[in-house]
Amino acid sequence: MATFRLSDFESTNDYRQDDRVLCYVKGHGVVGWGVVEEDTHSTKRHLVWQVGVPTLDAALPAKTLKEFSLRHPSRPSQALPVTADIDGLLTALDTKAA
Repeated sequence: MATFRLSDFESTNDYRQDDRVLCYVKGHGVVGWGVVEEDTHSTKRHLVWQVGVPTLDAALPAKTLKEFSLRHPSRPSQALPVTADIDGLLTALDTKAA
């Protein structure tokens, strides 16, 4: 499992403890997800990688996002629609990552 400082990403202040973050690579699709954890010894937040695809070819392409009531991200960080099927997306990503 990899851990990333959220300062490596834009919009660091938008993340809160226990947020789930989907990682999307333009031209490939969703490549993984992680959970935001706050360092107990400071106020720094980290993204702890939970699931990732083995290669970019295994990413969930943008066209499949519609199946989960999602769309291609239009900016680095955006809120998900209420109808989004995140559990379904994470299950599909788990399958791709296996």
